[in-house]
Amino acid sequence: MKKLLYFIIAILALIALAVGAIFLFSDTIMKKVLDKELNEFRDKYGVQVEYEGLKFNDLSSMTFNGISVCKLDETKSVSDTIVTVDSLTATAQLRSLLNKKLKLDRLAISGVDVSLKMKKHRNDADVDSVDIEKKDENEGGKKSVYEKFNQATGLFFRMMPEQFSLSDLNVSVESDSFYAKIAVPRFQIKDDKFESDIICQEMTHEIQNISLTGTYQRKNQTVTADIQSNIDTAKVIVPLVEYKYGAKISANLFSLKVSVDADENAELFKIRGNASAEYLSIYHERLSSQTLNCGAPSAEFLLNIDKNSVELDSSTVVRLEKLEFSPYIKLEKGDKFGLTIKLDKDRFPADDLFSSIPRGLMPSLEGIKVDGDIDYHLLFSFDMDNIDSLQFTSSMKKYPGFKITKFGNVDLRKMQDTFTYLAYDQNVLQRRILVSEQNPNYRKLDDISVYLRNAVLFSEDPSFFRHRGFLESALRESMIKNIKEKRFARGGSTISMQLVKNVFLNREKKLQRKAEEAMIVWLIENNALTSKDRMFEVYLNVIEWGPNVYGAAEAAKFYFDKEPSKLSVEEAIYLAMIIPRPKKFKWCFDDEGKLRDSYEQYFSTISGRMLNAELISEKEKDKISCKNVVLTGDASKMLKNGSSAPVEEEDVDETEEKPSLLKKLFKFRKKEK
Repeated sequence: MKKLLYFIIAILALIALAVGAIFLFSDTIMKKVLDKELNEFRDKYGVQVEYEGLKFNDLSSMTFNGISVCKLDETKSVSDTIVTVDSLTATAQLRSLLNKKLKLDRLAISGVDVSLKMKKHRNDADVDSVDIEKKDENEGGKKSVYEKFNQATGLFFRMMPEQFSLSDLNVSVESDSFYAKIAVPRFQIKDDKFESDIICQEMTHEIQNISLTGTYQRKNQTVTADIQSNIDTAKVIVPLVEYKYGAKISANLFSLKVSVDADENAELFKIRGNASAEYLSIYHERLSSQTLNCGAPSAEFLLNIDKNSVELDSSTVVRLEKLEFSPYIKLEKGDKFGLTIKLDKDRFPADDLFSSIPRGLMPSLEGIKVDGDIDYHLLFSFDMDNIDSLQFTSSMKKYPGFKITKFGNVDLRKMQDTFTYLAYDQNVLQRRILVSEQNPNYRKLDDISVYLRNAVLFSEDPSFFRHRGFLESALRESMIKNIKEKRFARGGSTISMQLVKNVFLNREKKLQRKAEEAMIVWLIENNALTSKDRMFEVYLNVIEWGPNVYGAAEAAKFYFDKEPSKLSVEEAIYLAMIIPRPKKFKWCFDDEGKLRDSYEQYFSTISGRMLNAELISEKEKDKISCKNVVLTGDASKMLKNGSSAPVEEEDVDETEEKPSLLKKLFKFRKKEK
C-alpha cells in the first residue's frame, strides 16, 4: 500500500500546483504552467496525471473533473490506469499560499476508483508500479528518517482539512491468485469528528461491513479511530494482511489514538498514543499451527524519530491480561543498520505471566497455576557493521516461595517415571518407545560407555551439568552465524532444550514451539522436576541415531554390533558426530568405506577434551583417528549403496574447559576407564 500513497500524493500535488497557479497567474498562463509541471512530474516519476476539466470557483477554490493517474511503461506510454476521480473540489487558505505551504480549508471528492494489480516476488506481494521513492532519492539525495516522517505527516495535516467529504470510493486489488474489493460509500469529517462505513470482501471470505468512527483535530495533529463490525456477532478482519504477510488478524474492536509533535529545530519527531483491541486473535503458519487468542491487549506508547533512528521509548506500557511491561526498541537506519531491544521486569507475581499467556501459544501449559514471584531481563543488540559485537542476555529468576501448584495440560514431571516416547519422522509417527527398564533396548546411564557419554556431552552441550537449561554464549554465537549467513545455519539448543522438544512438543518448526520449549525447560530445570542424570539418561535412550534407530543400545548394535558399554573411544566420537544428521551417516564415508579426512579435526577436538578431562591419556589421544572407525553392524551393508557426495561438517564448540573442573563434573563417568 506504500505505492498507493504515492499516487495520492500525486493528486495532492496537482491540487497544490493548481491553487498556486490561480493565485499567481491568469487562467491561460496558469493552465500552461500546470501542464508543464505535470509533464515534469511524469518524466521524473513515471506517473502521468491528467484531468478533463478545470473550473475556478474563486481566487482560492477550484474543481477538477475527470482526473486520472496512470502508470507509464519503459516507452513512456500509458500501461495501466491506477486511479480515476470523477470530481474534486478544493479550497485553500490564502495565507498558506503566501507561506508557500499549501493548506486546504475544504476538500470534497467523489467517484474514486483505485485499481491495483499485485504480483508475487520472493514470497511477498508488491504493487506492480514504479519505485517513486528510489528515484526521488537519486534525484535529491537520500532523506533521513526524520525528513521522511516530517514530510509525510506535514503533508497529511496540511492537505486533510477539517471539512472533508468523500463519496463512492472503490478499491480493487487483484493478482493471478488473489482479489479483494473495498468500498467506501461515504466518509465525512465535520466538527472534528468523522464517520464512515466500509464494505470489504477478500477472496472467499464473507463480506465485511465495517464501521469507522473517530475524531480529527488538525491544530494539535491528533487522530482517534474506532473500527468495529456493524454486525454484533462478527469480528473485523484486517484486509490484505493475509495476502501480503500470510497472517490473519481480527478483533471485535480496534481502537487507536495518535498525536504528532514535530520539533524541526531539534529534528525530533514524536508520536504519542494508545492502541487497544478486544478479543484479538492472530494466525500465521510460521508462528503457530493454531490461532492465538490474545484477549484484550492495550498499549500506551511513545515513538521518537530522529535523523537516523526510530525508537520505542521505555515509557511505553504494554498490557496483556494481568501482565504489564515496558519494552524499549531502537531501530537505527542511518550510515549503519542496528537494532536494540531491552526489557526489564523487576520482581512481580509469577501468576501475572502464566495466566496472561495467549491461548494457543503454549498449549502444554494451559491451566498451569503458580505461586511466588519472578523477574525477567532481556537485552538484544547488534549492528550490521559489526555483527560480532552482538549482545544477548535473557534471564528469568524465581524468588523463594515460587512453586507450581497445578500443572497444565501436561505433567512436566513425567520424565522422572516410566513414559512412552513418540518417535516422529517428518511429522509422521514412526514408533512408540517405552522409556523404562522393561524395554529390552533401554540402558541405564552406567550401562553406556563413559566415552559415548562424554563424547555426546562435549559435542552437544559441554555445560549440561552446570547450566539451568540455557547457554547464552551458544545462543549468541548461533545468532551471529545465522545473521552473517542470512539463514538458520546453526542452532543454540542445549541437551535440555532438545529433550523437551522431543518429549513434550510436536516437531513443527514454529516460533510458538520455540517459546513453549523455552518456558518448559525453565520450569523443569529451575524447579528440579527431573534430575540432570535422569534427563541425560532419557536423552541417550531416545535420540535418533539412524534410519529407524533410536537410543544408544540400538545405535551400538546398528553400527558396531555390540553393547553400548563396549564402545571404543573412536566409535563413541563417531556416534556423537552423526547426531545432527543421523540418517545421512553413509555420506560421511568415502568409496572405500573410510570416514572422510575432513572429519579428522572433529575427532581431534573431542579427543582433546577427553584428554583434558583425564578420560584418556596423551598416548591414547595420539592414536585416535577417524580412519580407525569401521562399521561392523547392519549399517555397513548400506555403505555399498552409498554416494561419494560429502556432507558438510557440523560446527564444534572450540571452547576449552579447565581440566580440574571437568574432573569434578565427570568423575562419576570414569567407572569404566
